[in-house]
Amino acid sequence: MRFSYLWLKEFVPRLPKPDKLAELIARHAFEVEGMEKRGRDVILDVAVLSNRTPDAGGHIGFAREVAAITKQKGKFPAPKALEPSGNKFLSVTVKPSEAAPRYHGALIRNIRIQPSPAWLRERLAALGVHAVNNVVDITNYVMLESGHPLHAFDYDTIRGKRLNIRLSREGETIETLDGKMRVLPSGAIVASDAAGIIDLCGIMGGANSAVGPKTKTIFLQAANFGSAHVHRAFSRLGLRTDAAGRYAAGLDPNAAGSALALAVELLRELASGEVAGVIDIYPRRIAPAVIPLEPDAVNRLLGTDLQEKEMRSILERLSFHVEAAKGILTVTVPTARRDIARDVDLIEEIGRLSGYDAIGEARPVGELITAVTDTRLAYSDRILSVFRNAGFDEVRTYSFIGEKETALLDADTRAALFELENPQSRDAASLRPMILPSLFGAAREAVKFASPVRFCEQSRVFRAPRAWRDTPQCEENRLAFIHCDKEKHPAHSPIFYELKGSLSAIAEALGLPEFWYDDVPASSGLLTKGAARLLHSYQSASMKIGDTTVGVFGTVHPDIRRAFDLPPGTAAGELYLDAFETELESEKEYRAIPKYPAILRDLAILVPKNVRMTDIEDVIQNTGGELLADVDLFDVFEGDDPPVGGGAGRKSLAFHLVFQSEERTLMDREVEALMKKITKALETNPEWEVR
Repeated sequence: MRFSYLWLKEFVPRLPKPDKLAELIARHAFEVEGMEKRGRDVILDVAVLSNRTPDAGGHIGFAREVAAITKQKGKFPAPKALEPSGNKFLSVTVKPSEAAPRYHGALIRNIRIQPSPAWLRERLAALGVHAVNNVVDITNYVMLESGHPLHAFDYDTIRGKRLNIRLSREGETIETLDGKMRVLPSGAIVASDAAGIIDLCGIMGGANSAVGPKTKTIFLQAANFGSAHVHRAFSRLGLRTDAAGRYAAGLDPNAAGSALALAVELLRELASGEVAGVIDIYPRRIAPAVIPLEPDAVNRLLGTDLQEKEMRSILERLSFHVEAAKGILTVTVPTARRDIARDVDLIEEIGRLSGYDAIGEARPVGELITAVTDTRLAYSDRILSVFRNAGFDEVRTYSFIGEKETALLDADTRAALFELENPQSRDAASLRPMILPSLFGAAREAVKFASPVRFCEQSRVFRAPRAWRDTPQCEENRLAFIHCDKEKHPAHSPIFYELKGSLSAIAEALGLPEFWYDDVPASSGLLTKGAARLLHSYQSASMKIGDTTVGVFGTVHPDIRRAFDLPPGTAAGELYLDAFETELESEKEYRAIPKYPAILRDLAILVPKNVRMTDIEDVIQNTGGELLADVDLFDVFEGDDPPVGGGAGRKSLAFHLVFQSEERTLMDREVEALMKKITKALETNPEWEVR
């Protein structure tokens, strides 16, 4: 907002120089965004906050703030309020009442329309307001002085001598003072007479009721309009005026009386006007707030040592009425200070007027309490860190899913959906019961620009409570992951095994040597948390630690893949972190770094296609004994070419075998003996052939 230095000086005669004034305002009240020299005057551009517009949006209110900062009393106008005389000259109705909490106005006769005097035109011009005539200029002048907008109607143009203050209907029109025909949205506040709309209230008047050279009688409106309605209307119309911005901030209805009285005095002086009637519709009068304040609380919160007398002085300079009794200050807040609602607001006022720079330094005093480690959060971070180190990028997706994702879930999962009563859109109608559908959408977009894509996400999933006591069990912590490569096809590349290898490496990095893989049960149920429906029946597995299922993964089912427009080379899965972290804690043990080197051997075996990899691993591990430290599958090949794949209906699996002792360096002959033993054990099955 722009304020004239000379105008402010009329209210605060001992005003500091402009530079000093700007510094004081910035230190104690508002940011001063600039100053401009205009002749003998200086215009200050001040960022008055919207919650302070009701009290500091005009020169009088802003001068009161300056007087409080500079510890001066100031000289402020106190016009006598106009007494209501009824609405015989103009029938006014307000419906709904929140459209105009107060509707105040005066009928003024014998108006002489003429140019404004030079001093008035110059003052308006300094603040960027174009002079029109004495009546219009007075309404603008009073708005700049008091902070409350006014509007003058040519009384003789009001048809039927009645005004209905109401909300507009969609599609109604009005020609505004700028000569433009505007189509109104529903909910704008308008004033209509017997024939139509004549005012877009709080924003701009209508051309059909404008004051002109032949106007003799005016109805001067000093109403208070609903801030929310005004804000929505000017936003939808793209028509923001100075008055609209003030009304949208929420003005004080009690200020309308003094603004009208100031305007009437000027109309008498500059337009020979005579008051012939006054309307004041104010059904719910706003009373000042009364707030108790403890002086000790002020010093505790600010870290100061202010005396009660100084606190009272600051509050009274800000126009608060203060009474002291039994160590409590009872503060009556002016209705224009709508930003003051609690004692802490009063404390802030005391702090800013006394000066934040005057608050001394002090060491904090209190008891130091050791923070309790959130083990669940620590484990989640640890698991995520291992996934990131394994080449997965962490992503964050929305916790809501829509109808498209819901249709892909199994019946049990759909039955337990946590649906929202009032969703923002159909695409966010439910809290997600699993992360994978959201991760599919993220991978679909990413793989358009890069391949391969490896994403992981840790988040909570939800299900509807069966009863109110069940609420804590309605959330579950999970980690989902996806490996998407548009250059690979599951029939010709081991993308499932690549993902399995990554999981094995991750589990080992977390210190879980006892994990194993099993088939995914045919019935998904709660065991696999509904994820089985999303994965290929013959290229999926569940990850277990002991008898506990801690996750499920596999190649994405072709139907699901096509629904999300993912390439054939896509594998994904979810870990159930609550179960995973429980097992992770139980498996925690100290193990020294091996002192002796390991010996690596490779083994390839030809088996029927229906043989599970875990069956082969079990034979190798049981035969290898204590010296067999690790077994890793690193290659799988299925085909119909006998020289390579072993013939139709067979597959070739290749393993890394790691031999290591914690007590000595192994000899080659020991490892060779173990390899022969393992080969013999494997070939006891006539359908298995070690190559």
